[in-house]
Amino acid sequence: MKSYLIIFIGCFLLFNCSEKKDEYQKLILKSKVINSNIYQNFKKNKVETIIFNPTNKAISFNIMSCNYYSNFKLNNNYLKFENIKCDKNIEQIITLQPNEFVKYYFTIINESKSKNQSYKIGFHNNITNIIWSNTLKFN
Repeated sequence: MKSYLIIFIGCFLLFNCSEKKDEYQKLILKSKVINSNIYQNFKKNKVETIIFNPTNKAISFNIMSCNYYSNFKLNNNYLKFENIKCDKNIEQIITLQPNEFVKYYFTIINESKSKNQSYKIGFHNNITNIIWSNTLKFN
């Protein structure tokens, strides 16, 4: 009897975790360059990134209030996120209701000698694979 109970609980937990994982994968990431400039010989892009929930269920994820690097990444090794000033870096739980979105703003620095770099911004929540944005470019 105990073994059936353990198997039932294990299956229940596995189903719920995989359902959360599947829902998280349905989030959509869209990015756009809203400003470009040059500072100390480095080209910078100010980028707006939107995480959108297109499903009919609420989806929650954890994100750090300042240290975006733990949740966002770039697919180009010549680029990096500009550091942001922060007084308190704490974990936040974001819940997106159906058809709701949240915006994040980054400054991306191009450290390459080639000015024409393309890149994507990725978001991960230590649950599953990375969700990638559309392609952006330095011009």
